[in-house]
Amino acid sequence: MPLNEKKALLIVNPKAGKQGAKRYFYSIVSGLSKKYTLTTHITTDSEDARAAASMAGDFDTLICCGGDGTLSQVINGYPILERKLTLGYIPCGTANDFAATMKLQRNIPRAIRDVCEGTLQPIDIGSFNDKKFLYIASFGAFTKASYSTPQDAKNIFGSLSYIISGTMELTSIKKEKVGVICGKNEFFYNDICFGAVMSTRSVGGMLKIDPRLADLSDGKHELILIRMPKDLGHLGTLISNLLQSKLDDPDIIFMQGSHFEIRTENKIAWTLDGEEAGEFDKAVIDNLHNAVNFICPCQKENN
Repeated sequence: MPLNEKKALLIVNPKAGKQGAKRYFYSIVSGLSKKYTLTTHITTDSEDARAAASMAGDFDTLICCGGDGTLSQVINGYPILERKLTLGYIPCGTANDFAATMKLQRNIPRAIRDVCEGTLQPIDIGSFNDKKFLYIASFGAFTKASYSTPQDAKNIFGSLSYIISGTMELTSIKKEKVGVICGKNEFFYNDICFGAVMSTRSVGGMLKIDPRLADLSDGKHELILIRMPKDLGHLGTLISNLLQSKLDDPDIIFMQGSHFEIRTENKIAWTLDGEEAGEFDKAVIDNLHNAVNFICPCQKENN
């Protein structure tokens, strides 16, 4: 059933992606106002969305207009552990991995309609030490590209800019000794160059997860670890298998669980939803089951 009219806070990042939120601002506000009693907040820096979301207790619904990074800031600002968040998303970023997973429209007028007419779907999110993430926590090869790539390059080249930046990291790929606790099981690996705990079906257009393996509301996250490639040819094979969701490759480790503890020999850089999170040698990651009611397109739109 369509949502009833509610009081909503719209958080807009005008600098996300190719600045679609800025160009369509009037259409976004006027379109959403037909359904919601709307208050609008325009972000001024990377932390502003978090601050706005932390003060959103009087609103029934939060609507984010920006990229996945802005959406992640909203998740971290809102007191999710105290009450469930009802969240709408108008994707205007570069990669929009989460939007791809949720089959959201990149066409802004249609995305506005979906937020107004959509249905609620409970989804899981994750906690990482003292932070939260919407769809992925990752370390190792290529993760730096997501937050070190200049915004201008993202605007011009789109997702290709991540691949270009990532390729420049090839010479600096390092392997790590990694220990993983998943449930009652413990594993050790000596040659991991990439790791990710996620609840998504697409990452940067390079990693695909079969929808049958990635249920976004089952109380579990998916863990992928990749062993150090022997050479560029081996790396190409790994990337090809990831693109085709061939997770039976012996150099791709896949497991599912609701609780992970990941230890590394050295402190390593992590990203949460593509944003820099800091360096850690221990990460405790938990699934927050059905913590968010996400506004999804009506089923008839996907048929």
